[in-house]
Amino acid sequence: MSRLNVTYKKLLDGSRVDYVEGTATFESDYVVECEGKRYSADHILIASGSTPAPGGFEGSDFCMNSNDFFEMTELPKSIICVGGGYIGVELA
Repeated sequence: MSRLNVTYKKLLDGSRVDYVEGTATFESDYVVECEGKRYSADHILIASGSTPAPGGFEGSDFCMNSNDFFEMTELPKSIICVGGGYIGVELA
């Protein structure tokens, strides 16, 4: 688990949130089934996550994704940020 994921998990601990990892489906508005077990709540958050895709263009071997960036121990003097998601905005 990456450092960023550990940070998010710690924020959930003690927040009255039941963290369940797996493949889930909604059975109704207030019930989900995940890995054979049913969960019900007034509020259900599905955090689908994502995986960075490689660039596939000339020069992409010099690129890094946000996970790589957050693992750096020293910051570069300058960067180019490609993307407009919340992580790109945070980096900018």
